[in-house]
Amino acid sequence: MRTSRLRTASAIFVTLAATATAAPALSGTAVAAAPSSVVRQPVDFNGDGYEDMIASVPDGTVSGIKEAGYVVVYPGDAKGINPARHQVINQNTPGVPGSATANARFGGSAPADIDADGYTDLLVSAGNGRPVILFGGKSGLGTRAAEFQGHGQSQGEAVGDFDGDGRADVAGIDNADWAGKIVLSEKIGADGSVGSTRTALTADGVTTYEGVQAADINNDGKDDLLVRTGCNDEPDCGGTSLYLSTGTGFTHTPIVTAPGTYLNHASVTVGSVNGDAYPDMVFTRQPTGLDSDVDFPSKGGAVAVALGGPKGQNTSVKPKWITQATAGVPGADEQGDAMGASAAVGGPGRRRLRRGRRGPAGRGRGHGEGRRRGPDLQGPRHGHHGRRHEGDRPVHRERPRRRRAGRRLRRRGPRGGRSQERTGHAGGGGPPREHEPGRRLALQGQPHGPGHQGQRLLR
Repeated sequence: MRTSRLRTASAIFVTLAATATAAPALSGTAVAAAPSSVVRQPVDFNGDGYEDMIASVPDGTVSGIKEAGYVVVYPGDAKGINPARHQVINQNTPGVPGSATANARFGGSAPADIDADGYTDLLVSAGNGRPVILFGGKSGLGTRAAEFQGHGQSQGEAVGDFDGDGRADVAGIDNADWAGKIVLSEKIGADGSVGSTRTALTADGVTTYEGVQAADINNDGKDDLLVRTGCNDEPDCGGTSLYLSTGTGFTHTPIVTAPGTYLNHASVTVGSVNGDAYPDMVFTRQPTGLDSDVDFPSKGGAVAVALGGPKGQNTSVKPKWITQATAGVPGADEQGDAMGASAAVGGPGRRRLRRGRRGPAGRGRGHGEGRRRGPDLQGPRHGHHGRRHEGDRPVHRERPRRRRAGRRLRRRGPRGGRSQERTGHAGGGGPPREHEPGRRLALQGQPHGPGHQGQRLLR
């Protein structure tokens, strides 16, 4: 097995906001919480020691076929990422199973060394069809691919090592029946075959599974599951739950913000905020739904950090919701601001939590109707970008002058590309106005979580 020799430290950049833009989304690498895990190695498809970037475009058009979907790979080199050196892969690409079809939405991706050869591979979702594994090699992706033979037609996948054997497993959501379940596929072969499957979790028939993410929250060498649930008949129903792996199963561990208060109705990403060995959970929530004004007294959105620990959450430090009404946070808590519409964890040493918001009255740079489905937990779908693509060809467009804040938020992003986080317009506040751009707030990481002092307003 080859050893990764990546020359640059990876940064965590996670965008949680959904947007209707057709530009490709650049997904960051997973948090390096447990170096032994096969899924938290740097993304390096060709094994040259430089980190690569992925753009997932499930709504993209391929040869005139709408929402066929595709992925774009930007190879890294000594100078970073150059958008001119890109590779577009869709289901019409030679060697890729299947064919581009309307509404297939090929593109949701999860990177991991699935076949344990030292090269990063890519598991790509294909709507209601079976996912496809694009295997890495000396020439990168595209030279070898296989249809993933996991359980049924799952909706949303996460790759992790859930039993601690050093091999990649896949957790897939199967909502084929009313109950819903999460199925683990283990012992994945180089031809996409699966040695064994088992049901990890089963819904109660009232809630549905909407997203799943793998992360070793308690740093025991086995990946755990963060699962987002929802309901068909209530916008405010559901939330995020943590299930710690025992190696043979999962144990539910409640996540609390304060005594008796659970982090429901929130999206989550994972990163190290306080710099210890345990990944932390960054929750963001928007006041959407019929009862949000009652059970979530924030008009413009909020962010909370639940620190990780050996038992899952470090409950010795009670997280609190941080809003623009919190002392020391610039701005005011206004309806439509969408604070926390995007979040990123990055920077050397203790990490800074960066949170995007639209700006006053919901008028930011990004404007769109959002996605049909709720946010999943697999990573960004639409984030900072360099060029726009239509199917298999780049579409050049004029790019505005970069601002200093964009350079600070981007970690080795495309040269000449923008580094802003684009947010979907949720419906309130009217159209965007260029003279009232969205802004970003930075919280310096501290041993007990994000501090309330020294926050910066990034324009």
